[in-house]
Amino acid sequence: MTQEWWQQEPAPAAKSDARPASRELFEDWLAEMDYALEGFTALGLPDQFTAVPFSRASVVMLEDVTLSRYADPRAFLDAEGPWVDGAVRYAGEAFRRAFGGAWDYSTDLNDPVVGKPYVVLDTAPAVPFSPFHALSMAVGDRGGGVLARAWDGQADAQAEQGHGELDDQRPSEQDATLVPGHSADAHLAAFVAGVDAEVRAWARGPAAPAAQWDGSATSLDLLAQQVVDRKVSVADPMEDPYLSGASRYLGRTLQQLYGGGWQRGQGAKDPMSPYAGRCYLVRLTDEGERISVSPEYLVEVAAEEGDSSIITDGAGTYAP
Repeated sequence: MTQEWWQQEPAPAAKSDARPASRELFEDWLAEMDYALEGFTALGLPDQFTAVPFSRASVVMLEDVTLSRYADPRAFLDAEGPWVDGAVRYAGEAFRRAFGGAWDYSTDLNDPVVGKPYVVLDTAPAVPFSPFHALSMAVGDRGGGVLARAWDGQADAQAEQGHGELDDQRPSEQDATLVPGHSADAHLAAFVAGVDAEVRAWARGPAAPAAQWDGSATSLDLLAQQVVDRKVSVADPMEDPYLSGASRYLGRTLQQLYGGGWQRGQGAKDPMSPYAGRCYLVRLTDEGERISVSPEYLVEVAAEEGDSSIITDGAGTYAP
């Protein structure tokens, strides 16, 4: 049996305009994230794995399970089959969902994370988190707490960044709540934990066929058109299963494409406010500027006004 593709060191890239084969395989690997995670959590984790999905407690439990399976880093490195792949996916996704960011892959032989998928987190300065290396370190250390320390370090870094005012249309510090891992907002934690499952159910249900929702930027054009074609028959558009799922898909796609983390505006939901009582995305630019977007609000207004450009323009504003 051969190793998982990302466990192999890539050969030096030839001088060509074509992307390296490993990069193409990485993109395929990333496209299968949801289904791979679903299989890993259902079949790869023990029944005692009862922590909230993708929470700090869950990565601590994942480290414990990894230590029980592998006696040393070499055994972990040499492991065949899908379990290590699933553990890498799970740890990386837990950090990405909590702190914002995006998966990436390097073919630069001078890069310490070359050949392994990693997450560039949105905490400043942007630091690559390699779940493969973190889990390998945990297996070698065997003292426990490697992932917990990494999580707490990211939480501290994000807390230090603060929440300065953006502008009159953006949430201020007192309106914003930090993402899970360093927040007591149970609503936000439940929202973040449920986004992927809700998107899958939406894509297979009211938005079927699921194949058209591939997480690409172009799929958002289709989404915008379908939203305005939807006849809103309820007072709160988010009570409509299609529109509610569409807002989750819009947010998840923007996060996967451009990074960022979920936050939640305080207070009751206000139909006139993009942020009050809503979960929204915030990302940092390279200059430290905070850019935010409220997917739920974009979908609501687009559906009510019949204007697809509200979604496409909003997505464009969030993009780098």
